[in-house]
Amino acid sequence: MNESNTTNRQSNLMSLIESAVSVLVGYVLTVMVQLFLYPLFEVRMSLQDSLLISLIVVFIAFLKNYMVRRVFNRIQA
Repeated sequence: MNESNTTNRQSNLMSLIESAVSVLVGYVLTVMVQLFLYPLFEVRMSLQDSLLISLIVVFIAFLKNYMVRRVFNRIQA
């Protein structure tokens, strides 16, 4: 493995941090969009239920982002 490959690879910790930040931003955007769109489509849901659904989706997205990042890093190795 040459030096350029090792400097371009992302560590596991940085992959985790990147995924967490990405998902957090996505969570905030999702909640904001839900608060705007649900009333337009006459979807009635409590804020607590909406936040819980978003949290579940965000957790799945977080795992997906992390795993995809690690696969691509392994492919580049």
